[in-house]
Amino acid sequence: MLTTAEETTALQAMLPAPLLGRLKGYITAWGDTTKLLAFTRRIGAASFATLVGDYYGDKLFNMYMAVPALLRDNAMTTLAGLSAVTRGRIADIYPHVVINGGGYLLNTSAQAAILEALLFGGVVLPPLSGPNIPLSPTGLLGDPTRGNQLYTVLAGGAGQKNYIFNAAGICIAEVDFGNHGGDAVSGHCHPFGLPGCVAFAHHNAGGVHVHAGEYPAAWATLPAGILPAVPLGT
Repeated sequence: MLTTAEETTALQAMLPAPLLGRLKGYITAWGDTTKLLAFTRRIGAASFATLVGDYYGDKLFNMYMAVPALLRDNAMTTLAGLSAVTRGRIADIYPHVVINGGGYLLNTSAQAAILEALLFGGVVLPPLSGPNIPLSPTGLLGDPTRGNQLYTVLAGGAGQKNYIFNAAGICIAEVDFGNHGGDAVSGHCHPFGLPGCVAFAHHNAGGVHVHAGEYPAAWATLPAGILPAVPLGT
């Protein structure tokens, strides 16, 4: 069994010199060096170093705890494995909510919801398709009859977007087959920071997008004979 000093040395060895100043905050957030070292061994030293570069200890711990327990470690490795651009977007999500609503916890829960969405692989193929789906009376996109459904919204005979519904029938993400400029090319994905809330998923409301390869590939499946509105990747 390692001493506290030995555990601290092991943790320090995982971080480049510029990040060593954040280690104390991580030890405090996780409770002690033993718990933090166990965490790093579950997610890997490289993932730990990446996350320390992106977040202070208390922030990452709160995000970690906001994810369902069985998904927490996978959520951290998933986050660390995203591109630096995407990780930066998730780190900065919903700045208007934080500023105007004092919503640190909302910010954290939105980040956790995005990670939970990216880990969801339960959609049933082939996808269903049709016109856009109206919101429920609660203002959310959800229907208990749509559990694990992948639904392609058609416009002019082409696939405009795919909605991804979780087991409860709540929409947790959409894959957009349009080009919104910049790196938001056809096939980019908006995971919902507020499950079911389409409005908060998009850029004008502080939402984020992730790239192809950063979400489950099945989410971009289109019905047989249906092409994306804009060719994928363009």
